[in-house]
Amino acid sequence: MFWRVQAVPQFEDAPFRPRSPYGVAKLCAHWITVNCRQRHGIFGCSGILFDHESTLRGRYFVTRKIPDGVAELQFGTVGYLELGNLDARRDSDFAGEYVKGIWPIMRAEQPDTYVLPTGRTESIREFARMVFAAAGIAIEFRGSGGDEIALDVETGNKVVLGHPRFYRPTELNLLVGDASKACNKLGRKSAMADVELCAKMVSADLRRDAEGRSF
Repeated sequence: MFWRVQAVPQFEDAPFRPRSPYGVAKLCAHWITVNCRQRHGIFGCSGILFDHESTLRGRYFVTRKIPDGVAELQFGTVGYLELGNLDARRDSDFAGEYVKGIWPIMRAEQPDTYVLPTGRTESIREFARMVFAAAGIAIEFRGSGGDEIALDVETGNKVVLGHPRFYRPTELNLLVGDASKACNKLGRKSAMADVELCAKMVSADLRRDAEGRSF
């Protein structure tokens, strides 16, 4: 919904600028909810949730692709992990924390719109570094852009390769939210530490690979 970012950080009244059918559909649902709330008095709430991660997320999301790739590296299934724009930044939290945020929104005396972010942001590069560290692997990045790689510090093996084919044609700007409204009105508290989130995700994928499961 905020894809072509117009304000940093993003909050409830920040301008929307979606750049995909997915974002447009979300924005449509948001405005229908607001319209029905204002015109018809329904108890309609709109929660604008930033990236929510979990061990069940699809592998086509980079934040699941990385821990899954690290597990495959550990078990020798792949030689290295290919990624796109390592400078892209995300404001992410564990999906379970967002469920905890939804509950007070639905229990509030009055319906309203709330942005639910963590207020912090990490690059894909830093996320990858934390995921590898959770698997006991220290990595070092070298190069830049589509030629950037990461090496296993201990073995010197290439474990990450940047590749332009994974770059998005319309990459988003700095995505980081402001949860002040939810904190002040609902007592919203977040979030799971990034290091803990990475450890949870890579642990689940290592366990799946060890058990021979495919999800």
